Amino acid sequence: MRVHRPLVLLTAAATATMALVGVSTPAAAASCDPNVGYTIKDGNYIKGSASLPCSGTATVTLQRTWNGIWGTDLTSITLNGAGDNRSVVWNCKGTGRYTYRTIVTWRKVSGLPGFKESNHTEHTC
Repeated sequence: MRVHRPLVLLTAAATATMALVGVSTPAAAASCDPNVGYTIKDGNYIKGSASLPCSGTATVTLQRTWNGIWGTDLTSITLNGAGDNRSVVWNCKGTGRYTYRTIVTWRKVSGLPGFKESNHTEHTC
């Protein structure tokens, strides 16, 4: 038995109407995800950065490993609104050798949690 599925075609007018009433498309939702930059060492400081291209909030956290497990949060900031671009900075002087990363967490348009991470970088401070 063959199952027939309805074919839905959107005209340019229908697509424009959806945009006017705020219907989100997957491409539009993906473009609102925060951006995370590289995590680097600069002197005695570990630095990470992130930006938010649209409205909303996101949390940026600098982390290091403890016995190979991520979870030691060193410092955090909150991004607020479109165009917010900030850095997290932590003075690592005298702490030893660890692997660091920057993570960004937020709530997606769908309501699901979002997560992005930077590169992993190992340094002795």
